[in-house]
Amino acid sequence: MKRLFLLILSLLICLGDIYGQVFIFHRSGDQSITTSHMIIYDDGGSAGNCSAFCDATLTCSTNNPQNSYWVKIWHNIGSNPDSAYVKLFDGPSVADSSLLFSSSTPYGTNGYYSFYSDSNQLTLHYFVDSASYEGFMIEICEVSKSAVAQNVQYQYLSDTSVMITWNEDDVNTHWVLRYLHSGNDNSNEVFADSTVTYTTLYADTNVIVITDWDSTLFMNFVILEQSSAPCMGQGAMGTVCPPLYRSIVGPDTVCEGRPIGLQCVVSPLFNPTYHWFDGSNDSILPRGAALSDTVVWVEAGYRGCMDTVSHTLFVAPSYTDTLFIETCDESYTLNGFNADTTGFYSLMLTTYQYGCDSIKCLDLIRWPVFRDTIEAEIYSGDIYTGYGFYENEQGMHDLVFPDIHKCDSTYTLDLTVTCFMGPNAVTPNGDGINDVFDISGWVDATIFDHNSIWIYSRDGRLVFKGKDMKTKDDFWDPNKTNSPDGTYFYRFQARNINKSLEHNGVIEVLR
Repeated sequence: MKRLFLLILSLLICLGDIYGQVFIFHRSGDQSITTSHMIIYDDGGSAGNCSAFCDATLTCSTNNPQNSYWVKIWHNIGSNPDSAYVKLFDGPSVADSSLLFSSSTPYGTNGYYSFYSDSNQLTLHYFVDSASYEGFMIEICEVSKSAVAQNVQYQYLSDTSVMITWNEDDVNTHWVLRYLHSGNDNSNEVFADSTVTYTTLYADTNVIVITDWDSTLFMNFVILEQSSAPCMGQGAMGTVCPPLYRSIVGPDTVCEGRPIGLQCVVSPLFNPTYHWFDGSNDSILPRGAALSDTVVWVEAGYRGCMDTVSHTLFVAPSYTDTLFIETCDESYTLNGFNADTTGFYSLMLTTYQYGCDSIKCLDLIRWPVFRDTIEAEIYSGDIYTGYGFYENEQGMHDLVFPDIHKCDSTYTLDLTVTCFMGPNAVTPNGDGINDVFDISGWVDATIFDHNSIWIYSRDGRLVFKGKDMKTKDDFWDPNKTNSPDGTYFYRFQARNINKSLEHNGVIEVLR
């Protein structure tokens, strides 16, 4: 390789009088030169001058300040900037903002490159640290800015024709386009080979149609202005990539959030790389990818050519809703639920139109309802007023009121109305019926704490006295007091902490 490189350099030196100057790069220092066409090189070996150490710059300026430079660079330095590098700057300094090319970047590693500058000056910086490299060669050529094809694009017309267009600053420029089907995706290397055979087309506009295109191969081309000698053959290079004939195969409808699988189908002529919108790099989008966008895309690349295809999806919404329900000690049985306790419930449903899973949730709070029954007793004619009641009739009475949760709570009053009544006759004949004088309703009553009764004969003699009577046997039995038949008088008293009553009456004893 080194001998071949030295041979090329020898030929270039021999042609120096025709094409311009040949410059062997110096070991160190800063230099400048004005030139229209120059070849700068260092082979990095014993025949060069940077075999051990080199750190120098060279600034080149065009003869015409209105022109710029076309640059072609070849190097075999590698990409380790700590050992060696070659850098090219657009302008008179080595400022990072004007860096055009660096061998220390992944895209500048060992190869052949060409490009145009934006200014009329270029600055080369070469560095080698105690190492031996095959070196570099740079050819620069002064060209008119108006004679440079810019923004080159191509468009497929058919399987055999393609249209190439570019921007031009001068509509009077005459153009030459050279192309060949090399199957190689690096047009720089193709045209660097002097043995290749290419086709030449001429045009007076910035549009050329190629009609013998082979859509299965890479087509390399270069566009240049016809009168740009001695830079003839150096121009805007490009590659027409064969179409990948790609498409995305998969469903057109997907449920929101549900995993889906899509496949990118490419012509079997190629073995491309893939880059999906989610970052995956296989021909098939993993089924684990949950989609929420309506457009998905994949970028397929093959030997430097990239093509992007998109696929439009309808993302059917998945219905999710939560019901917040509070009940007053009641189960919830609506909307498909049957919930009887406080808690969180869910139902998995399927939408009718798209079959997407939907979830309906129930957040239920079942508030307890307060219920209580009050048993109370009043004397006939009194009114019960406890717990908000106002009742004087015996029976069951309800009082309903809302609590803090707006649930109806209920007090039930079981009210007994007591009325005491003494009999007007007793028949102590031993038949068990009406044998004893007692006060009707007293035995079952609880309203009074204390009671007393006095029985008198017609002549006023006390016949019987009872106190705090609780059972029927505690009352007057005429047989026990040997009281004959006749008329008697009684006096009955009862009292509690709030009330007292007295009842007097006449009773006949009949046997």
